[in-house]
Amino acid sequence: MKKFWILFGLLVIPSIAYIYLQTGKNSFKPLEVLGPIEIKSKTVDGRQVNDTVYHTISGFSLLNQDSVVVTESIFKNKIHIANFIFTTCGTICPKMSNEMMRVQHAFEKDTDVVIVSYTVDPEHDTPSVLKEYALNHKAIANKWFFLTGDKKNDI
Repeated sequence: MKKFWILFGLLVIPSIAYIYLQTGKNSFKPLEVLGPIEIKSKTVDGRQVNDTVYHTISGFSLLNQDSVVVTESIFKNKIHIANFIFTTCGTICPKMSNEMMRVQHAFEKDTDVVIVSYTVDPEHDTPSVLKEYALNHKAIANKWFFLTGDKKNDI
């Protein structure tokens, strides 16, 4: 009888759990799309196809950790993985930066992938402060950029 209950537990309970999870209510909510949305039509293989064009971020000019002006053109045709930090943060920023170190290591040889950390505290996070932060996180030059600038983007 003991074997029966073990077999029952191994076969029936996971089956019931699977069915419950597959038919249960999904609480997924799609993220809200911010900014203007434009629908553009184009012809592909002789058929009219609609394409949704979402809001894009305009050009920028910021300083990196080496006090070099960086624009969005440096990331053209590259995959860029971005996060927002401030160097005096003692909670989530160090954790995010440590994860970015792992990403950097994973894509170290891939020249199509760059990492960008934007500061949200440009008054404190000057290029020299960001340089020290970059060194502490073993940032590879031209792979991981730490960017700062005037909040009005006037460099």
